[in-house]
Amino acid sequence: MKEHTFICENGEQLTITVPDEITRDDLTNMREMMNSIIKSYQEKLANKTYLCKNCGKEVAQIPGRKERKFCDSSCRTAYWLEYRKESHKKYEYICPKCNSPFTAYGNSKRIYCSQKCYFAARYPERREVYTEEPSLYSIIKQFGLNKNSVKSYKARNLHLSNYEVLQHFCPELRINIFGELIK
Repeated sequence: MKEHTFICENGEQLTITVPDEITRDDLTNMREMMNSIIKSYQEKLANKTYLCKNCGKEVAQIPGRKERKFCDSSCRTAYWLEYRKESHKKYEYICPKCNSPFTAYGNSKRIYCSQKCYFAARYPERREVYTEEPSLYSIIKQFGLNKNSVKSYKARNLHLSNYEVLQHFCPELRINIFGELIK
């Protein structure tokens, strides 16, 4: 295998690796073919007209820069505002797991109302997968605890789960891994 470097008509350098059995004449023909491909591609780009996605006017392009899709910022803003309205359509569904109605914005393929219902339907044998740990606020409210003392204890013991914090304040309560009280 040999490496050959070509300088194209546009000044770009192109290095290719070719098998030993290819002759110099073959390489010259390949270079001419590559130059014609590059030239036709550049002509195609030069002749291409770009139209504004919003109003349809022709958009001037700057060579060597990213393709402009809008003629000015007001057209771009108007387009994206309209596009956002389309992508934020409301879809009304009923969750097949909990039978509660829910609204999905911009997602016409949504099936479940929450990740909890999705996991409950997908893995019915693994209850711990979809059981969420209660928030500290729900624990404080449910058991009538002093909010400031619970928050300061949690701040000092960040490594503890909310269940362990509850066990500290209510040692007589026993909770299984599903968040259910054990009598």
